[in-house]
Amino acid sequence: MKTNLLERRQECLKLRSKGFSLAYIVKELAEKYEVTPRAIYYDWKQRKAWLQGLLEIKDPQTFFLDILATHKEIYKQAVLEQLKADNSSARIGALNLQRKLNKDLAEMLLYRDAVDRLERLEERTKLERKGEWKIL
Repeated sequence: MKTNLLERRQECLKLRSKGFSLAYIVKELAEKYEVTPRAIYYDWKQRKAWLQGLLEIKDPQTFFLDILATHKEIYKQAVLEQLKADNSSARIGALNLQRKLNKDLAEMLLYRDAVDRLERLEERTKLERKGEWKIL
C-alpha cells in the first residue's frame, strides 16, 4: 500500500512538472492505481505535507536534470513561438518567457552550486572533527 502511494506521488509530481494538467493526471493515476479521482485530488491538495520528503527520497541529480529538460523544452517552444508569431505582442511575450526561463535557470544553477558547496563544507567539517582532514 505505502509503496503504491509513494509511486503514485512520484508519478504525479513528474507529470505535473512536465506540464500536464491536474485533471489529466487525476484521470490517468486514478485508473492506473485503482483509486478514486477524489483520492488523487486530496493527495495533491495535501502535497505540502509529503512533497519535501518525496524530493529527499528521489535522487537530487535526476530531479535537477528533469527540471532542466523541462526548461529546455519550454524554451524551444518559446523560440518557435517567437519566430512564427504574426504580431509584435506575441513576439514580445515569447521573448519575455525566454528571459524568465533564463533567469530561472541561472537561479537554479546558483542554488545547486550553493547546496553542493554546503554539502562539501559539511563533509569537510565532519572529517576535521574526526581528525581525518588536514588543512594545508
